[in-house]
Amino acid sequence: HYARPNVPALSTVTVEQANEKATAQNQATIVNLEDNQTGGSEAIVAPVVFRNQTIGALQIHPAGSGQSWNDEDLAIVEAVVDQLAQTAESLRLFDETRQQAGQERIIREIAEKLRAAPNLEILTQVAGQELGKVLGASSGRIKLGIQSGADDRSNGNGQQEQNNAKP
Repeated sequence: HYARPNVPALSTVTVEQANEKATAQNQATIVNLEDNQTGGSEAIVAPVVFRNQTIGALQIHPAGSGQSWNDEDLAIVEAVVDQLAQTAESLRLFDETRQQAGQERIIREIAEKLRAAPNLEILTQVAGQELGKVLGASSGRIKLGIQSGADDRSNGNGQQEQNNAKP
């Protein structure tokens, strides 16, 4: 939300009414808004559309009661809304890429620690501790169905079992 300094705030009714009209349009449009507090006003409303999907709405309200809009104003708003949608998508993709890179870094760090484990007991401890840290878990359980060496615990069925109570 942006408002010029020393301009009275819009009523909630006006904002909601303009938002509804913006999302119902397929392009920037000048609309008349009715408001019991201010009597009514004219606004430019436009849907923010990316790949045929409405992702938001833009409202432009006049600074004064004598202001009117024209086709040039609508063309400017449409061009800005198109750029807004494309930039919003670029920012979303950048954020998604950054999150994926962070996840891959965490996986790589854990994998390096797992590869350094000298035996199954330490391997399961490291896996449990590292996943516990990353996921904020208080406990975890790892069960491996493989034969193990003398220093690993077996449950009697030939399965390796490690219970990590602490992350």
